[in-house]
Amino acid sequence: MSVSKEMASALNCEQKERMLGSLQETMRSIIADYFMIKRMQSQESAPKKIKKQKEEKLEIIHNPLVV
Repeated sequence: MSVSKEMASALNCEQKERMLGSLQETMRSIIADYFMIKRMQSQESAPKKIKKQKEEKLEIIHNPLVV
């Protein structure tokens, strides 16, 4: 894999902060953190989506124009 000089220097800084052994390990760690955050965000929004779906179903049931 090739990365730009700017990306390599940013990865080196991150590697030192996280005390990791290699750039590959640093990249894996960053990606794992990213997906963990995304999963947490989707779990937080899931109850809102379910509530909205229930409200939409109730709206359809109570709509006299829907046959």
